[in-house]
Amino acid sequence: MSRRDDNRGSDKPPRKAAVTTWRKTPPSQSVPESKKKPPQKKTPGRKTASRGKAQKGHTSSALGHWKILIALHRKVARDALSRILETPLASLVTVLVLGVAMSLPAALSMTLDNLRDVAGSSQVTSVRVSLYLASRITDDQASRMREDLASDQAIKRVIYISPSQGLAEFEKYSGLGEALRLLDNNPLPGVLEVEPKDSSPLAVSNLKNRLIRMGGVDEVRVDSDWLKRLNAMLTLGDRILTGVSILIFLAVLLAVGNTIRLLVVNRKDEIRVVKLVGGSDGFVILPFLYSGFWYGLLGGLLASVMASALWFAVSGPAQELASLYQSSFRPSFPGLEICLTLMLTGMVMGVLGAFLSSWRQLRHIDP
Repeated sequence: MSRRDDNRGSDKPPRKAAVTTWRKTPPSQSVPESKKKPPQKKTPGRKTASRGKAQKGHTSSALGHWKILIALHRKVARDALSRILETPLASLVTVLVLGVAMSLPAALSMTLDNLRDVAGSSQVTSVRVSLYLASRITDDQASRMREDLASDQAIKRVIYISPSQGLAEFEKYSGLGEALRLLDNNPLPGVLEVEPKDSSPLAVSNLKNRLIRMGGVDEVRVDSDWLKRLNAMLTLGDRILTGVSILIFLAVLLAVGNTIRLLVVNRKDEIRVVKLVGGSDGFVILPFLYSGFWYGLLGGLLASVMASALWFAVSGPAQELASLYQSSFRPSFPGLEICLTLMLTGMVMGVLGAFLSSWRQLRHIDP
């Protein structure tokens, strides 16, 4: 009988071959304790060093990115300036338009500033309160009144004009000397001219109300109407300057926008090629922004030169006119602040006009 028949006759189930996927290392092949590597201790220095290396690598990559970006802007700015210089006549016309446009509000602003200087000078804005004395007041009494007023803390200076002095001045400037000699008595009263320390309307009004209550004073007058007219003219000039500046701003935007639009049209094929190779709209628009930047900068510089030339042309006649009124007024020269303001304004308007015009044109150019 075969072994297969013996297995069938027995009650025990047949053995199955054990399938193992791993085996234990036999004792003879086990690794001795002396050769085992001790467990490595985790030191915090390694983790910190690795983190520091990562941060250093990140910083160096960011620094390299900024260097590349600065080099790109520098190259694009040089190329934009060279393209402007390649067409000197057309570029000169655009710069002249910008310079003349921006010099107009600059000249108006200089005029208003000089008028404010005139209005703020002590020779002009010194408000005088005239006290017309009664006819019974003698010169001695008027002198004592002047001394009392001079001691007042609200009063800066007091000048007494006697009736004889007033008559002599009236005879000198009126040309009625022969008629005045026919009069028996001097009809002019004595006058005390008071100059207050505070020339504000409220302070002058309070001082006037106090002086009216003085004894021996018939009438009090305040000569400040012309100052109110001058302030009204300055307010009107500020409004006009604001309106003119807005109009000039729009004119500069249109001038720069039209110039940049022609540049975009002339480089339409180049723009298509750049877009085909994957250039973004920001990369394409960058040269045109720098073109507007250079146009605005040159226009602002030319406006500064024109404002300075206007000062040289007006300074002499203005001084002669001021000398006729016994004033040492001299028009202020356009300083560094005005020049920097003109150049900065020109750059901002040039970039803004270039952006609005080129962005609108680039949307219609498909690769």
